[in-house]
Amino acid sequence: MNSGINLSTLDDAVRPADDLFRHVNGTWLAAAQIPADRATAGSFMDLFDQAEAKVRTIIDACAQKPNDDEQRKVGDLYTSFMDVDRIEALGAQPLAPALAQIGAVTDIDGFIAALGPIERSGVSGIFGMYVSPDQGSPDRYIVTLLQGGIGLPDESYYREEEFAEVRAAYEAHIARMLALAGIDNAEARAQRITAHETRIASGHWDRVACRDAQKTYNLLPRAELNALAPRFDWRVWSKTAGIDEAAFAEVVVSQPSYFQSLDALLTEEHLVDWLDWLRWQVVHAAAPYLSTPFVDENFDF
Repeated sequence: MNSGINLSTLDDAVRPADDLFRHVNGTWLAAAQIPADRATAGSFMDLFDQAEAKVRTIIDACAQKPNDDEQRKVGDLYTSFMDVDRIEALGAQPLAPALAQIGAVTDIDGFIAALGPIERSGVSGIFGMYVSPDQGSPDRYIVTLLQGGIGLPDESYYREEEFAEVRAAYEAHIARMLALAGIDNAEARAQRITAHETRIASGHWDRVACRDAQKTYNLLPRAELNALAPRFDWRVWSKTAGIDEAAFAEVVVSQPSYFQSLDALLTEEHLVDWLDWLRWQVVHAAAPYLSTPFVDENFDF
């Protein structure tokens, strides 16, 4: 009877009772070549490559100016992405509208209003958000809110001495990126940004606490969400972000105390810090798609 398993790939030199993994995978491990540009290989990577090839075929067809409007949008986006000569010629110009919008902000309410459309374009905000099945009631979907606002992997990078060199490199990286974007006083702004991210990180939960499924499941109605961060106007933010307010009638908040600490920073005293922080978010998010100096600096760090 054919089991459907390719028995020729088994390693008979290893007994299943001694090492089942080596018995099943030994032949592949001995012969497989990991591509030089990758850290891993296997069936899932093969499936990924196959899917990428199929997507490329679809996009190439869309780039041939089909009559279908939606396909043409895909094709136009791809064509613009591949127009490297124009990307190099534009340099930092694509950043100008968002940076001008930030420069026009005069108070914290304006900052919150500016966050919405900027985040809508794919830029990271002061908190994370996603929609998924409700852990406590899996028959419905719900918005989950979680801590955010920092550029290093987690809060420990901002306080532990072992990461001092990383922090210094990060600050220097921010300064170089801001300078590439044509933003003046790049080094002083970079210092302000890293200091502000350190304040934001001080309200973050550590990695251990974030892995606790019970602690991070906090189902809150809108009134309690408002109470966590009274200075953050969810109504204004959701409107400018183009999100239906009804989505926040009830939410899961992963780290409630983070939003309380965030509220303490949403003051006019920190407005300059927030605006430089937002400039950095815009530059960082766009860097992979801009001219070579941006791409190289982004990759190097």
